[in-house]
Amino acid sequence: MPGVFICEDANENSVGEFVVKLRHKVDTGNAGMLRELVANLLADELGLVVPEPAIIQLEADLAEAIVEERIAVAAKGSLGLNYGSKNLTGGYVAWPNDKPVPPSLKQAATDVFTFDALIHNPDRPRDCFCILAGHSTSAETVVVN
Repeated sequence: MPGVFICEDANENSVGEFVVKLRHKVDTGNAGMLRELVANLLADELGLVVPEPAIIQLEADLAEAIVEERIAVAAKGSLGLNYGSKNLTGGYVAWPNDKPVPPSLKQAATDVFTFDALIHNPDRPRDCFCILAGHSTSAETVVVN
């Protein structure tokens, strides 16, 4: 279960919003979080556009302050280290699963498909984790999972 958190570095300086994948409901636990981080770093190294990755320390006092029970339970079950990535703002939208890929984005789609095959990512076929900024015919494609 992901959540958006305003995060600080070790010196208590604000570093912005991060989407944090709370490991409470991740079937593979810490190994799954590590795979997320390695995949993000590898995608970046291979030239795919990805949000900035981070290891997020979730503390008990924050989890205790969450009022919505479902989120509080997930946060309390995810104390410690979790995987996160910089929250992207400014007009990004998810690619609709029922729309064909326009010719101008076919290379980006091929790159993501190839990367998913390389890392054996089972998520992408059922869920869209690519987002776009710009027009659907000339957009920046960002891989977010």
